[in-house]
Formats: sequence, C-alpha cells, structure tokens
Amino acid sequence: MCFPSIRVPVCDKAMSFSVIEMEGAQRQLVASFLAMESPTSILRLVREIGNGSVSTMVQDFFNEFCLKNSVVVKFPPSRGYMSNVLKLLILAAESDQQEVLDEFYDQHVAFLHSSEVLCMACRDFSFRVHTCQSCHFFRTALPRGAGLSTICLGLLNASKVIATDGNRSTLANLKHNVAINATLLEEPTSVELHELLWESASEKAVKGFGAEIIVGADLIYDVSCIPYLVRLLAMLLSRGMKHESSCQGKNSSAYGHEYISHTDVVPPIAYIATVIRNVETMDIFVSSACQAGLLVEDVTDTMRPPIFLPQITGIDRSAIRLDRVTRKPS
Repeated sequence: MCFPSIRVPVCDKAMSFSVIEMEGAQRQLVASFLAMESPTSILRLVREIGNGSVSTMVQDFFNEFCLKNSVVVKFPPSRGYMSNVLKLLILAAESDQQEVLDEFYDQHVAFLHSSEVLCMACRDFSFRVHTCQSCHFFRTALPRGAGLSTICLGLLNASKVIATDGNRSTLANLKHNVAINATLLEEPTSVELHELLWESASEKAVKGFGAEIIVGADLIYDVSCIPYLVRLLAMLLSRGMKHESSCQGKNSSAYGHEYISHTDVVPPIAYIATVIRNVETMDIFVSSACQAGLLVEDVTDTMRPPIFLPQITGIDRSAIRLDRVTRKPS
C-alpha cells in the first residue's frame, strides 16, 4: 500500500532460469550479487565456491553469471558498488597468487574513472559517522514500491490487482517495474495504479476499489499515522462482495426440481506484514483497530509462508509479524 524509487526489475525470466540451474553456494552467490549484498559477503561466497581461494575458475563463473547477468546488463548496480566488489576480488586473488581475469582489471579501471564513484565516495564519507553507521547499508535494500508484491499477486491469477501509494514518483517507478514485467502476467489479470493518501481518502473512492483481499507491508511504523491507517482499513473492510448462488431442491412436483436462489456476502479481509521495531507502536495499532470495530489476529505462526530468497543470508526474519484484520462480527 505504500512504497522510495528503484531502477531494477523485480522479476526476470533469464535470471530465474540461470539461478535455477545452479546449486548451493553458486546459486547463493548470484542471488547475493543481484541483491547488492556487501562486498565481503560476495568474497566469502566466492571463496566457498573456490575451496578457499579466488581461483580463475571462480572468477570465470562470477564474470559469466554475475557481471554478465541479463539483469545486471539491463539494470546495473551503482558503479561504486561494482568498483568495491571488483577491487576486493582482485586484491583477494592477488593475495592468493592467482591469475586475475583481464575483464576484472578493465572493468575496475573503467569504474574508477566514473564521476559517480567520486560522488558516492563523498556521500559514503558523510554517512560513516559513529551515530549512524547503518545508513550506509540502506542502499542495498529493496525499497518499498518496487512492485514485487504487485507482480507476485498478479502471478496468482487474480482478476484485478490495485496498487496504491501516496507518492507520485513512487507510483511512476511502480508503473515502470510493472510494465517491464508485464509479459509474466497472464489474461485476464489486470493491474491498476492509484494515488491514495491515507489522511484524505474518501469512503466513496475507497469502496470503489471493490477489494476483497487487502495486502499491506510495513505500514505500522509511525504512531501519528495509525489513526489514518485504521480509518482506511475500516472503510476497506466495511463492505462485502455479493455472490449469487443457487441450488436445486427436492423433486416436489411434476414440473421438475424446485429452484432456490440466495445471495452470499463475502466479507473483505486484510493481511498486513510488519517488521516490529517498537512493540508499543504495534500495541497502539491493535488497540486503535479494536476501538474501530476491527479484529486483529496474529497469524505469524499459523500462516508462516516458505522463506523467500533463502539464498540471501543478510535478512533478519525473526522480527516479521503477519496479522489478519477483519471486521468484528456484529
């Protein structure tokens, strides 16, 4: 429901095929490089594949499946990141007395002449202060709004997927990522993008979405936004989709079976995934939702999904909570 901007695709057929054909540390190395994990993590995996050394065999693999990966070619990581990775691999190979690929030297020299590397060096210097060491690593995370959840929902053959955000630049980025992955979606799935501001959303507009299932991620992070979020959820969950159904009764006459028709109302349901940063903030959300007539159920243990991207080891999944939100029965 809310999503800063990114210029990488959220899904790619060629990338998926090459990763599937690999096993163990090789598969993990490709996934970690595409996720822009730290250069030291990349070096650790390279050494694992090379039985402790940065051999020419491992360098060839890294050059072919990481540097020449179709995703990297179309949407390359920052030059600063590429330069740091190559520098670490070159120094490690030289210390192991291994021959270094000419491609590594050539690309590293090209990156050193880039003005972007100089700019990133200045920015990194300003970030690396004792009180804010983690800021430097924010660039390696997949930002909200990349469209990954939107594409995944579309792959589940939903008839319509509506993605919303309050930031127009984020919506533009989301539109771009959905467009480049449109070939993955099959008919009759349609994807719509709408600007939605929590604090000013009207009930008419919200109900017009006709949502049966609402999916949100990392929405509960600011206490001041909780009243608007609860109000929005209350509007989304206040309606129900009517489905007409029929059945045939007993053969009560010579004219055949009796026809009985009735209408079922399917209540909407919301699933919200949250990284717990502050327990008190989560408690305030649950309390506010309860006062608004909503029922918040922690289904983290009973509905825990398979681990997504298990090859990436730098993700802490222990603080992730999944809640199911519905209207309280009247």
